[in-house]
Amino acid sequence: MGFEAIAPFLILFIGIFAAYFACRVGAKRDNPYIGGYVTAAFFAITLYSVYLLWIQRDLFPIEFGLIEGLTHLRVDALSLLLAFVVLTMGFLVSIYSIKYMDRDTRLEVYYPLLLSLAAGSIGIGFAADMFSLYVFFELMAISSYVLVAFRVRQRETVEAGFKYIILSGIGSLIAIFGISIVFAQTGGQLDFVIVREALAGLTGASLYAAYVAVFMIIIGFGVKVSIVPLHTWLPDAYPAAPVAITAMLAIKPGLVALIKCISVFPPEQIPYGLILAIFAVITMFTANFMALMQRNLKRLLAYSSIAHAGYMLLGIGLGLQYGVLIGLTGGLFHIMTHAFMKGLAFLCAGAIIYTLAKKIGERKSADLDEIRGIGHYMPITCLSLSITGLALSGAPPLSGFMSEWLIFRAGLEVMPVIGAWGLFFASAAILNSFLSLGYYLPLIRTLFLTPTEEKKFEGIREVSGVILIPILIMVAITVLLGIFPQMGLEIAHPAAEMLYEISGGGR
Repeated sequence: MGFEAIAPFLILFIGIFAAYFACRVGAKRDNPYIGGYVTAAFFAITLYSVYLLWIQRDLFPIEFGLIEGLTHLRVDALSLLLAFVVLTMGFLVSIYSIKYMDRDTRLEVYYPLLLSLAAGSIGIGFAADMFSLYVFFELMAISSYVLVAFRVRQRETVEAGFKYIILSGIGSLIAIFGISIVFAQTGGQLDFVIVREALAGLTGASLYAAYVAVFMIIIGFGVKVSIVPLHTWLPDAYPAAPVAITAMLAIKPGLVALIKCISVFPPEQIPYGLILAIFAVITMFTANFMALMQRNLKRLLAYSSIAHAGYMLLGIGLGLQYGVLIGLTGGLFHIMTHAFMKGLAFLCAGAIIYTLAKKIGERKSADLDEIRGIGHYMPITCLSLSITGLALSGAPPLSGFMSEWLIFRAGLEVMPVIGAWGLFFASAAILNSFLSLGYYLPLIRTLFLTPTEEKKFEGIREVSGVILIPILIMVAITVLLGIFPQMGLEIAHPAAEMLYEISGGGR
């Protein structure tokens, strides 16, 4: 019973070995594309297995025991939301990588680790207890460490990867200390349902211990989420990693880990949702102001990603703390919309860098001065980047507007409870949308200005269809989720309702 819950992991596990052997065969035949096709096929099969789980949603939760009495998987609406996003992105990224990574070696490491990263990410959603969640989190983290530092011959890449490992490792250590406190306070229980019941009505020393546990969990997983001031690894890691991997890192599975772990605590006794909302405002303003000062495309996108983590935290924090369903829906919907918007932005940036590398030598990243006017030579890529820039700024009728609008509404809906502070949170969301326009509009303008040197981009043409296909699919998703948001809300809303019930919604 519940065997279908483990099917996605079995498929990805087989895919890891299949991708490895495919890349080895490809290397012998001087064909770097085989591994990418095999990886894309396994992502597609896994996505179909998740769809089969989705059509059984009336039976949720579906459980499967891994170690009897200790750890197991639980399929619910939140786990499938994360799985759909991760696997769809993984499928598109693996197609993109077929051409984008054709100049790299060690593809027999790259593609298996991409599948491993996906397995760890969806495992965070499927985990029914804190132990298995932490194991999957580490699988995801270790895979991402290696992929960020994949191009080891570049000094900046190794430095960024080392910084990422150190800070994320410290965060993981702090998180496990927080989980160990929960383990001690609940008599050796880690299942989310049992722990939630055991922690209800805390008093005395147990309440103080719970405060410490919440603090450690927020700090520990907050490093991976890139909450300010725990974000310092990300502006270096994102430009250093291959852009296909950066697109995968934009999904924020660490935020789902954070949500699942802190939602076991009673919000009426420990105001963790309010703490997240305050961190969200700090994160949004800090990251957007830093993005305004960037002259490097990938670093600009990296700081923008930090700012959008703030949007997610704001909606979810207000939703958990004050039982506002629209906040939870907006925050979870923004996890989905941001993954495709920011993934699209990084894939477009990678297409530009890939093309420039053939013309004027290798580039670790693209300075804005270097790419001035390239839109005249790569119109499809640059138009796609312009669309996602507007979407990330919250411009209607694109997907970013819809998810950010729900988060803004959440701030207004808590005004009867917290008064003007609700207006403050809503205003912070709106103001940060305008701040992001302050760097995305100049970026769009730069792409289509007249080049500073007439012959600078001579001979440059649009990238191949293999790279353009994922880009155009993600453009379509970004537009459709804005015009027809119910397509995404059909997945996000059930997950929000689940969190709403868990947090004592409507109290």
